[in-house]
Formats: sequence, structure tokens, C-alpha cells
Amino acid sequence: VSGFGGPTPVVKLIDFGYAKEVMGDEGTLDRGTPVTQAPEVTRRVPGTLRAPYGTKADCYSVGITMFFALKRGYPVAPWAPGGPIPESQFPSSISPGLREIIQRLVLNDVDARWSMQQALEHPWFTTQP
Repeated sequence: VSGFGGPTPVVKLIDFGYAKEVMGDEGTLDRGTPVTQAPEVTRRVPGTLRAPYGTKADCYSVGITMFFALKRGYPVAPWAPGGPIPESQFPSSISPGLREIIQRLVLNDVDARWSMQQALEHPWFTTQP
């Protein structure tokens, strides 16, 4: 974070050394920091190296990264990856809207997990000053 304490802080995400462009809707590579990987990224399918996964795996990673940036730490036990992060782990300064966005991004159920478009359409993003 640069410009902290100024009128508009700037957040820079870096270190995309393992980033890969996914052509189409599915990937099969096991890349990234394990604690930020969606459960489906590490899931094995008999007879294959990896199960295919879609772009919502990145949404999960964004949710965990957002939590880390806000708390300066990852969710801890009793949290299980893919499950809801206990409310007690969120700093009290985090608004209910932002908590909802993070919780919806880290769902285990890929179909229920929000896409980035859904997250960006949340009132927390669209109505903030």
C-alpha cells in the first residue's frame, strides 16, 4: 500500500511469476500460493494429474487475498478452506458489505461462488463515495 494516510491509498499486487493465461474456461495447472488456492485447483481426478477448474478459482484467490490485506493474516482454524470464514476472524472495522463479498468469493461450491463481475456489482463497490 502506498499513499497510506493520503487522500487515495493505492494498492499494488505484485509477483505474478506463476501467472498463466487460461485459454477458454478451464485450467489444469497447480500454480500459486497453496493457502490462496481454491479447493478445486488441488483436487485430483483418478487417471489425471488435476481436475479441470474454471476462472472462479481465481475469484477464490482474490477473496483470500482481500482477507489477508484487511487482516494482515490468513483465516485460521476453525476455518476450513472452502467454508465460510468465521465472523470472529474479521476485524471489526470491516463493513458487512465487504465481509459479504469476501465470504461469497471463498465458497467451496463453485456454482455458488461469485464471479468477479458479481462481486464488482455489489453495492459496496457501486455506492461507495
